Amino acid sequence: MTDDWASPTIDELAVFANASVPAVGRRVRKATVRHNAERWTFEVERNPTGIYEGSDKRRRGERLHDSATVLAIFESGSFHIVTDLGLRPGARSEWSNPTWPGELFDIEYFDES
Repeated sequence: MTDDWASPTIDELAVFANASVPAVGRRVRKATVRHNAERWTFEVERNPTGIYEGSDKRRRGERLHDSATVLAIFESGSFHIVTDLGLRPGARSEWSNPTWPGELFDIEYFDES
């Protein structure tokens, strides 16, 4: 992210995602999703990364990358992932923003104790 860009607050991101602000100790830091024979990991303040797990033997194990930066992951009935796409000038992504990828697994929470 560029230094001249002010990241939205967690409250602003929740409104953008139509999600609830998480309670203390329930902010998701990192989660993984399977989508179209790919396994993607989304981690706050990082770019999404993935791996191809489909039946195409030539692509199996291929590393995948997205240039967006994950700003927040909300657990609000379903999961909502917010990136900087459309919020930070020049941000690009293959994912919509916010995105609702379905069921996430390997969920890790921020340590807010």
